[in-house]
Amino acid sequence: MGPRFGVYGVAFQLALALGLGLFVATGSGGGGNVTGPPDHVSRGIVLGLLFAVPGVIAALGVRGRRPGLLAAAVAMDMAGVMLSFAALVFIVPAGLFVAHAAATARTPTWIGAAMRTALVGVALVVLVVGAGAVLLTTTESRCWTAYATPTGTDYRFSPFVGSGVEVTVPLDAIGSGCETGVFTTQGEAEAGALALAAVALAAIVARRRPEAPAEPVPEPAAG
Repeated sequence: MGPRFGVYGVAFQLALALGLGLFVATGSGGGGNVTGPPDHVSRGIVLGLLFAVPGVIAALGVRGRRPGLLAAAVAMDMAGVMLSFAALVFIVPAGLFVAHAAATARTPTWIGAAMRTALVGVALVVLVVGAGAVLLTTTESRCWTAYATPTGTDYRFSPFVGSGVEVTVPLDAIGSGCETGVFTTQGEAEAGALALAAVALAAIVARRRPEAPAEPVPEPAAG
């Protein structure tokens, strides 16, 4: 039986992504109260899925015996750690990915294979980090006013008003507020497309057979 570091790392990565998603979802307000309107897709679900992508890519690397995919997953986790201290826990699966890659790495048989592995790893990191960047930068700011109706709480949106500006709340409203950094459908769609492209590329690489070394060219016989 081969090393199990990668298997444990994948399990940790997916469990932490799930925990992060639940933490954000339960602490973000929304739902049926006046602390704020619910997102069209829960912020916790979106972030949880994003942090699960390195785990999926690492799983493909373990299954396909591709240490390069594990190295790419490590880079993705480190990018998340640099983004937020809340992601420091992802150092644990990253360390397990490093251990598995070190235990299963093989010296490339030719320089072309090493270069191709490096290029694939860079492409995967760019796709996933780009997905996170698009998600966090393609946002909107909005203000809302909540009204009680027979069917529940009705939220009505209005243009964002900066801090320090007095806002008049209608007498029949039960709450109001403004918020920034709200995820948009466009940002979520673009981030999802980039993340899926990364997973698809990793799956193709994991299924590909290792390339054989080039045959040496025989030297001409002397004389």
